[in-house]
Amino acid sequence: MFAYAQDQIGKSYDVKFEWSDDKIYCSELVWKIYSSAGIELSSPTKFADYDLSSKEAIKLIETRYNTKINLNEDVVTPVQIYQDQDLQIIYQNYRNKLYAF
Repeated sequence: MFAYAQDQIGKSYDVKFEWSDDKIYCSELVWKIYSSAGIELSSPTKFADYDLSSKEAIKLIETRYNTKINLNEDVVTPVQIYQDQDLQIIYQNYRNKLYAF
């Protein structure tokens, strides 16, 4: 796991969330680190599995993909990793606070 993670140092952040090894995004990095040790966390999903019809999603797709998103691209989200049944929180210093602005 450590060796795989070290090999990822210096790679650019993948704003298009492509399942490749050229660039990498946060959840993909975590997933692939575990996978390098033979531990498969939650299975990747496809962009097509998500509702991308909100104004925010459409704007992001237009900005990042020039409206040509590959809906069959594998993707893994932070929520998928967080909800994986094989993982457990062993330490947490996050405090759920509500801030009003």
